[in-house]
Amino acid sequence: MFVHSYRSSYDSKVLGQVPKLNLRLLIKSILELLKNSIVKFHKLLRSTIS
Repeated sequence: MFVHSYRSSYDSKVLGQVPKLNLRLLIKSILELLKNSIVKFHKLLRSTIS
């Protein structure tokens, strides 16, 4: 019983921390992708214009 309650509290602590980390990583990777695609698009645009 004690072990179970300890485990559930530990799980909730870990699960409480995981989404924040995932969200941060997700936002970071999305921003990185956006930046890369914008740079590629900009290069493509410049090469097409000139």
